[in-house]
This record gives sequence, structure tokens and C-alpha cells, in this order.
Amino acid sequence: MTFYIGRNNDNDLKLASPSVSGEHARISISDDYQSYVLEDLDSTNGTYINGQPVAKKELSKKDKIILGKEEIQSEKLFKELKSFIHNKRTDFSEEFSTLQMLERSFQKDKDKANKFFKIKSAALRLAVTVGIMLIVGQFTPREYRIYLMGGIGLIGTVISTLSMSEGRLRNKIEDLTVEFMSSFSCPKCEMELAGKSWKYWKSKKNCPKCKCTWVKEN
Repeated sequence: MTFYIGRNNDNDLKLASPSVSGEHARISISDDYQSYVLEDLDSTNGTYINGQPVAKKELSKKDKIILGKEEIQSEKLFKELKSFIHNKRTDFSEEFSTLQMLERSFQKDKDKANKFFKIKSAALRLAVTVGIMLIVGQFTPREYRIYLMGGIGLIGTVISTLSMSEGRLRNKIEDLTVEFMSSFSCPKCEMELAGKSWKYWKSKKNCPKCKCTWVKEN
């Protein structure tokens, strides 16, 4: 994959400075998209990295890059390169595979929230029931205790249910869902995928919107 820089309109990064040649330099991008090699294309006014004229050199984010008399901010250049790679790539199978772990993590967190709510409700119900039984046993005449004991469990359940805010659980689940939906999308075009499972989308192999590859053919 190659990224061209120069004054002509058909360059990937266009520079308006008259000191920049029409097709001034190119950047060769490695297959893993991790390294970038800048090469001068016999430009009129040369290419400089950190003050030194270069014909070909691997770039780093700390380099000071000058084409002709035009300085290119490294941060801006690397941002342009990442955007260029993202748009040109078609194989996003590696990124797509991570969505399966994201889906599993979401389901696990949701199950954990529901389980915590049930345990906390049961503990509160037990505490309320025991508390009422102690009060009844201490202050109620013996002949009435048998009648009151029968309703203690029901009273404990009602009080614990009212005390435990199901709204909190709903809010927790809603927060988890929003976070999941914002991330569970096509790695290239960001089309939302949360309406169906990862397994369903895997069977499609390609994004129906941008056509990038999700699953490589064997």
C-alpha cells in the first residue's frame, strides 16, 4: 500500500506550497500497517527529516518532516496515514473476531448484574424475615404468634422487593447495553450490529454495507 504526497490534486496528501513538487514523495506502508517508509521521488527541492536530506527513510512519530520548504506535522501525517489505511483496507477479519469476545463480555456482565440483584434481594428478605420474627417472638402474646408467623415470609418478601430498587438494575442493564451497542459495529464502516448475534453476522462473511471482509475464505 502506497501513500503519495505532492502538489498535484491526485495525491493522497496535497500540499499547496510551490516549493513542493507535483509528485514529491511517497510512503510505503508495510503489510501489517505498522511501519512507514518515506521516499523522495526526485523532487526539485528535496525531502528532509530532522534537518537531514533523505532519499528513503523509515518514519517515526517524533520526526520533523519537510518537503521543499513545507513542514508536515508528524501527528497530522500519521493521522492521515491511519485514515488512508482504514479506507483502503478490505480485510477486517481480525477486528471482527474481537467482537465475539465483546458480545460474551456483555452477556457475562448482564448475567452478573441480574445475579447480584437476586442475591441481594434474597439476603435482604432473610434479614427482614428474621427481624420480624424476633420482634413478634418478643412482644406478641403466645396465642397470636402462630397466626403472625404464617404471614412473616410474605411480609419479608414484600418489604425486600420494595426496598431493592429494580430501577437500579434496569439502569445498570441499560448502561451496559448502550456501551455494548456503541462498540458492536462493523470495524470499517461502523454499521451497528447489535440487533443480531455475532454468530449471525459471521455467517454473512462480509459487511452488507461497506463489503469489507469479516471472515476469510479457507
